[in-house]
Amino acid sequence: MNTIFLISHIIGFVTLLILGLAVIIRNSKSATNILFVVFVLEFLIYLVVNYLSLIPNQSLDMALTWIRWVMAITSFTGPTVLLLAYTFPRPVLTVPLGWVAVLGLLGLASAASALSPYLFTEVVGYTANNVPLPSPGPLIAIYAISVPMLWLASFIVLIRKYRGSSGLEKSQLAYFLSGIIINLSYLLLLGIVAVNIFKTSAFIPFMPLSFVALAIFIAYAILRHRFLDIQPSIARAVSYIFFIVIIAAIYSVFFVFGPTFLFDISLDLPIIIGSISLTVIAALIFQPLYKRITKWTGKLFFQSLYDSEELLSKLTHIMSSTIDLNVMSRQILATLDEEVKITKAAILFLDNHRIISIKGSGYDVDLLKSPLEKIIHREIISSYHAILFQDLRDEAVKEIFRKYEIEAIFPITVGQEDIAILITGAKASGSMYSLQDLKLLDVFASEAGLAIKNAVLYENLKIVSEAKSKFISVVSHQLRTPLSGIRWSLEMLNQEAMDPKESKTFLDNSYQSVIFLSEQLDDILTALDIYDKRVFIKKDPCNLFQLFKDNSEEFSTLIKSKKLIIKYNIDDVVSLVPADHGKLKKIVNTLMKNAIVYSPNGGRISITARKETSNDRNRAVISISDEGIGITESEREHIFEEFFRSDKARTALPNGLGLGIFIAQAFIKAHDGDLWFYSEGRNKGADFHFSLPLD
Repeated sequence: MNTIFLISHIIGFVTLLILGLAVIIRNSKSATNILFVVFVLEFLIYLVVNYLSLIPNQSLDMALTWIRWVMAITSFTGPTVLLLAYTFPRPVLTVPLGWVAVLGLLGLASAASALSPYLFTEVVGYTANNVPLPSPGPLIAIYAISVPMLWLASFIVLIRKYRGSSGLEKSQLAYFLSGIIINLSYLLLLGIVAVNIFKTSAFIPFMPLSFVALAIFIAYAILRHRFLDIQPSIARAVSYIFFIVIIAAIYSVFFVFGPTFLFDISLDLPIIIGSISLTVIAALIFQPLYKRITKWTGKLFFQSLYDSEELLSKLTHIMSSTIDLNVMSRQILATLDEEVKITKAAILFLDNHRIISIKGSGYDVDLLKSPLEKIIHREIISSYHAILFQDLRDEAVKEIFRKYEIEAIFPITVGQEDIAILITGAKASGSMYSLQDLKLLDVFASEAGLAIKNAVLYENLKIVSEAKSKFISVVSHQLRTPLSGIRWSLEMLNQEAMDPKESKTFLDNSYQSVIFLSEQLDDILTALDIYDKRVFIKKDPCNLFQLFKDNSEEFSTLIKSKKLIIKYNIDDVVSLVPADHGKLKKIVNTLMKNAIVYSPNGGRISITARKETSNDRNRAVISISDEGIGITESEREHIFEEFFRSDKARTALPNGLGLGIFIAQAFIKAHDGDLWFYSEGRNKGADFHFSLPLD
C-alpha cells in the first residue's frame, strides 16, 4: 500500500507541476492564470505534507503534527477556489481587494484552528493499512462545514456565471464546473463522510487524485478553450451526482446490515467502503465510457458505412416535409453530421452572389464578413462545381479555407441561378472525403436547390407580410399629424376678418406641414423601392465638402439656435468620390440631420473623410460624430430597422417615420459600401461611419 501511496502522490505532484508551468507560461499577467498557479502551489505543498503524514512506523505525535499541517494547508484552498471562480476566465481580478483580504483572513483563521489541539486532539493508532487514525476535536464540526461551504460557494458562483454566459465562455465554465463536481463528490463521500462517520482514513491517501482532476479540467479550459465543443447540462450532472449519492447510501445500508441479517457474518469497514466505491465509480464512468468508445470506434471504423440511397431518401423527406427554412436547415445539417460524420457544416444563402445569411452548426456570422463570397463568385458560380481544399492551388484561397476550417464547398442552384452554398468542415475521423461522400453531397446539393428556394421565398413572404402590416400602421399614424395640422390651418384661414399676421402664420404652418409630408412620402416611396430591390446607381464625381456645406446651410437656423460647432476634416484625396449624387445627398442629409437634431445646445459635431485601403481596394471612409443622445445597448440591434426610433429620439423630434437610417444603409450597400456606428451609451454621443469605394 505504501508503494501505491507514493506513486499516486508522485503522479499528482508531477501533473500539477506541469499544469501550473504550462498555464503561467501561457500568460503570466492574467489574474485567472495567477490564481490557478496559487491553487496548484497549495496542492503541491499539500501532496508533500500529506505523504509525510502517511509514513509508516512514525510516532503518533509526529503523525498528528503532519495531519494538522495537511488540514492547515487545505484551509487556503477554499478561498483560492472561490476567488478563481469569481475571476475565471477574465484576465483581471473581478473581486474587490477588501473581499480578497477577508478571504485571506478566513483562510488564516481556519489554518490556525487546524494547527491547534481542538481540530484533532490525538492520533489513537493506525489502521491495518498503516493509515493514522486521528481523534476529532470540538472544532472539527465547524471546520467540516466552513471549508466545504467555500467550495460550495464557488460552485454556486460558477453555476450563476454559466447560466448568464454564452459561446466560448460557457464552454470554459462547463469544464470548470465538471472538475468542481468531481472534486466535491469525492470530498463529500470519501473525505468527510468516511473520516467522521465511518471513522476510517483509508481513502485519504487518494484525495490528491480528485484535486488533480480538478486542476486538469481548469487548465484545459484555460489552455485549450478554443477547441472545446461540449456544452454539458449542469442541472443534469448535479441530479446525477445526487442520484449516485442515494444509491451509495442504499448500498451502505445493505452492506452493513445485509450480511449480518442473511448470513450471520459481518464485513470489515474497508471492504464495505471499497465495494461501495467501486460500485459508484462503475456507475459514474459507464455511460461516458460507453459514449467515448462508441465515438472512437465510429471515427476509426464506421465513418463510411452508410447507405447513400437511404441517406438521400432521408434528406429528400426532410425537404418535402417542411417549408420552414430554419427547421429544414437544422434537420439537413444534423442528418449529414450524424451519417457522414462531419465536424461542422453550414448553408450560406446568397442574393446576387452575395452572402446574406448563414444557418448551421460550427460556423458563425464571421463568415458573412469574410472574403468567401469573392471565392464563391469566382470559383463556383463561373463553373458550378464543388471546391475541395485538397484540390486548391491558390495559396491565398487555401489560407481562407484554413482560417475558417472549410474542407469543401458545394453550390446549390436552380438552373443558372445560385441559391445557396453548402460548406463542410473536416470529417470527424480526420480522413479525407471519400468518393462516396463527395458524390452524395454533390447529388444532394443539385437536388436541394428548388426546395431551399421555395423555403427562402416562404420566409421572405413572411417577412414582407410582417413589414407590410408594420408599414401601414406606422405610416397611417405618422401622416395623420401633418394632415391634421394642414386641415386646422385651412379652417382658420377660412374665417372672416382674420388678422393678416395670423393668416401668414397659418399659411407658413401649412407650408411646413406640406414640405414635411412631401419628405415623408418620398421616404415611403424610396422604402418601397428598397423592398422591391429597385435601387439603381448612376455614379458621377461628387464633391463631399460641398454636400456637407449645403446641408449645413439647410439647417443653419437650427445650428445657430442651438449654438452648435461643426468642424470639417476632409482629405483632398477623397474630396471627390464616385457616387450617385442624389443618393449620396440623401445619406449625408440623414446623418447630418440626426447629428444636429439630437445634439445638445453648444454641442460639437465633427465631420471627417479619409482614404483607406484594404484587400487591395481603396475606399473613402466618412465619419459624422456628435455629442448627442447616444445609443443604448438595447437600441443597437434595431438601429438599421425601418420605422425604428428610440424613446429619446421621439422626445427630441416627435414627428418622423424612422426610415432615414434604413434608407441610408440601403443606398450605401447599393454603392458596395458599409455603414456602421459606435456609441458608449445614453447621452454619450454617437459616431456614424460609412465607406464608399473609390475604384
